[in-house]
Amino acid sequence: MKDNSKSPIQNTAFQFYTGGPVDLADDVVISNVDLRIRYRAGHPGFLVLNLSGSCITLDMVRAYYRSLRVTDRPRGRSLDEVTSYTTALHWGDLSFSFKERNPNCLSSLAFDPKPIEIDDAAK
Repeated sequence: MKDNSKSPIQNTAFQFYTGGPVDLADDVVISNVDLRIRYRAGHPGFLVLNLSGSCITLDMVRAYYRSLRVTDRPRGRSLDEVTSYTTALHWGDLSFSFKERNPNCLSSLAFDPKPIEIDDAAK
């Protein structure tokens, strides 16, 4: 992972890290890892994995995650806009996005964990 937050303008909310590519089984590739860590205590940040290689379909995703709800839709401005399907898990939300340019294949996964409860002694 590479620290990408060395911008001349300091981001006061997140520290950015990127990485990749990472080859997975069945010719699936994590082409880019985008990890954002919040500076604020108790908020874990989030992780986005951009995928390429073999196609992972919505039906394949639904075989593992049945309770998906649509949380984002394309607005007609770009073929890179996505339809996102999200499931709520005990640790937070997991979202699966499909780009308009290839709507049948998963383009990214987003992990959005719940904030961590911090007691007053740890603040």
